[in-house]
Amino acid sequence: TKSNPYDEKLMDKKQFSSLLISFSGLKKDEMIVSALIDFFRTTYKETDEEKTEKKTYLQQQLIDEQRRTQCDLLFEKINTSCTGLIKLEPLINILKQYKEGAAFEHIEQVFETYQDHSQISREQFFDLIINIHQTLNEALNGEEKLDDLTKYIDSQQSPVLYQKIA
Repeated sequence: TKSNPYDEKLMDKKQFSSLLISFSGLKKDEMIVSALIDFFRTTYKETDEEKTEKKTYLQQQLIDEQRRTQCDLLFEKINTSCTGLIKLEPLINILKQYKEGAAFEHIEQVFETYQDHSQISREQFFDLIINIHQTLNEALNGEEKLDDLTKYIDSQQSPVLYQKIA
């Protein structure tokens, strides 16, 4: 079975087994590990606070994954040259008009981080969009939706604007 990346707040069974083996100093003995896991399952009871925290954490992870997917799909649509980079200037020009231009004063500072870049990667694009969303969400008292932002960019973008100039 494949193990997930380690997450201190949410371990899978394989990671928990490895932790038990490391902690106890035992050689890997499935019977002992299974007995220890059964012991923890039957004797440890999650508090309501832990259950709520775990639920909130899992919901946030799901939201983060959805945002990542949404931004990756938009990046792929914009990245018509398949270089893994898109031009920043056309994106800035599109965002200058977002919400009839009223949003740009709030997000202008986000672009300063990228002032030395003419192109950005998928990861930088994701960070940029998330930072813009968070900045606008704070400025608009929680009224900004990532969906609105990405849909606007998608509706305004022209593949010709983003292609790499040879």
